[in-house]
Amino acid sequence: MQTDKSSRLIVLVDDDEINMFICKKLLKIFDPDIETMEFLDSTTALEFVKSNNNKISLLLLDLNMPKLNGWQFLDKITMEDIGSDVVILSSSIDPNDFQKAKKEGKVKDYWSKPLTIDMLTKYFA
Repeated sequence: MQTDKSSRLIVLVDDDEINMFICKKLLKIFDPDIETMEFLDSTTALEFVKSNNNKISLLLLDLNMPKLNGWQFLDKITMEDIGSDVVILSSSIDPNDFQKAKKEGKVKDYWSKPLTIDMLTKYFA
């Protein structure tokens, strides 16, 4: 897990604008120096992640999205060998999603929406 405060770029991938707004606000409260890139479209996010892999501290990924869902997104970054830490941030409470996430090497954690300061504190501790 990334703990270098000087270069925190967090990428948010979620098609829910309200959740995106909440995440951005909480991240700024948690650390005003955190930079965020927000993507409502997962295919656009994938292109950004591919070209900025070494700059990303954390990728917060929703599972249920149109075009390219979270699992498909994970498959693509795994095939491309993109090394960013991924935390799933989802409203899904399906036990199968939890189990599948545990098997994904890039997934560092599975958080249930909404994002909280406690989640961020534990991750960046």
